[in-house]
Amino acid sequence: MEKKLAELERLSQEDAVTGLLNRRGGVKRIEELIDEFPDKTGALIMLDGDYFKRINSSYGHQNGELVIRECARQVQKWFSDAGVVFRLGADEFIVFYANTDIDSVRAKILGFTKKNKVAKPAKDIEVPFTFSAGVAMTLLFVIVVPYITDTYITPYITAAVSDSGFLFISS
Repeated sequence: MEKKLAELERLSQEDAVTGLLNRRGGVKRIEELIDEFPDKTGALIMLDGDYFKRINSSYGHQNGELVIRECARQVQKWFSDAGVVFRLGADEFIVFYANTDIDSVRAKILGFTKKNKVAKPAKDIEVPFTFSAGVAMTLLFVIVVPYITDTYITPYITAAVSDSGFLFISS
């Protein structure tokens, strides 16, 4: 029974398509890192795939899913050295680094977004893909919570509190 519960817990925190952490698992791991490094600078990076609707329209949803898997593999490979990587949904990924600085994060993001990336969902199909990225830096900690509006669920609202006491909120 304990083994079954542990397996269910793991599955509840894993994205079924990519094998990365899902939103639930990613937020849990971020909270653990914040607890581990409470006085360190953190970075929350959002990577958003460019033009994925076109990929699905041009190559079909099945191939689009294979492209998403390749995206996840490359995001994981590039950013997992010191961060938490998870799939937010669709073509959006979150990376969280604890104990970092803006120069390191900037270099990491620029290196990844400028690198040519190609997925090969089928033998005779090559699909180039790119990402846009945004980052929020914090001096003390970041709180990441789901936020529900009247019409849809906003993936996250990010609130960062700096040591100067300012509160920054964005969605």
